Amino acid sequence: MDEAFLSVDKLRVAYGPQPVLDELSLGVARGEFVALLGASGCGKTTLLRSIAGFIRPQAGQIRVQGRDVTAFAPDARGMAFVFQSYALWPHMTVAQNIGYALKLRRTPHAKIHQRVEEIAAMLGLAGLEQRKPAALSGGQRQRVALGRALAADPEILLLDEPLSNLDARIRLAVRHEISALQKRLGITAVHVTHYREEAMIMADRIVILDQGRIAQAGTPHELYNRPASAFVAAFMGAENAIALEGDHADGRLTLHSPHAPVPCVTEILAGACNGHYQARFRSDAARLVDAGERTDGGLRLRGLVSQVSYPGGLWRHAIQFGEHTVIVDAHEARIPGETVDLLVPRDRLFVFPSAADAPRGDTRH
Repeated sequence: MDEAFLSVDKLRVAYGPQPVLDELSLGVARGEFVALLGASGCGKTTLLRSIAGFIRPQAGQIRVQGRDVTAFAPDARGMAFVFQSYALWPHMTVAQNIGYALKLRRTPHAKIHQRVEEIAAMLGLAGLEQRKPAALSGGQRQRVALGRALAADPEILLLDEPLSNLDARIRLAVRHEISALQKRLGITAVHVTHYREEAMIMADRIVILDQGRIAQAGTPHELYNRPASAFVAAFMGAENAIALEGDHADGRLTLHSPHAPVPCVTEILAGACNGHYQARFRSDAARLVDAGERTDGGLRLRGLVSQVSYPGGLWRHAIQFGEHTVIVDAHEARIPGETVDLLVPRDRLFVFPSAADAPRGDTRH
């Protein structure tokens, strides 16, 4: 197999005795848009800054087209970095900010002017070239920061939560603009975010990090529909969790619960055993049915409606099962205090061995 355009090989970064990146390896293809997704402190920004050259790893290699750049200075790596804070020079105009890197390279003035005009037109900044950052909106400042990064034609674009300072409406527009621009230019991009929807919309591939390691990497469709662990399932929106007991026999797993009127029988992949399991599902994956209504297949649980709200579009129900509470969205509102059955179809249910019982390897359903 050909080597990836950008390769991270067994990278280790530690602040003191605790590793932030623990022998992490990752490959990015030429022209690919990869999103690094994870909770605060998982190592995603440390990984991005290590790739950029702002952090020197204790071990491992970073290669671009097979060339080891681990010891290279940031400006010698053929990369551009877009900061969360924009990092624009406040005393410079839009044109001066965009052309700053070219000026440092002693590019002729005429070529800088031409390139700045091209970038400004590309990013919808034409006519704003003589304004200073203070006279721009947040979305315009972010476009200037992106233009400054693109002006020098980098091989790799690194984005550190560049949309987090924008309000929700502007963020929706700018993320589509960045994604479309990256595809049009064919540039290789690595983007750090803690917004799942942002990663799903913008990236060709998502890498979910957990405590300095890759929990799972794949396309948005793969991670959303085939999470490899309970951690990934929760991160991809399956936040409802129910504890179950499982019996494994003849290639099938039968799940039991004191709150289940009938057992749930589901196919199992590999490594299953008798023991404790955790089922995860999204709030829109389940439906509420009357206790006496007959249904076929899936996980059926009987609980009590404890709270009902209307966030818009669907009614949101909090359903209590003993110590467990799950959230279920439905087209019609149920009455608080009502006993209902919750049904999750097998193809929308993610089942994993509990941590103490989990075998090595992939045990997702």
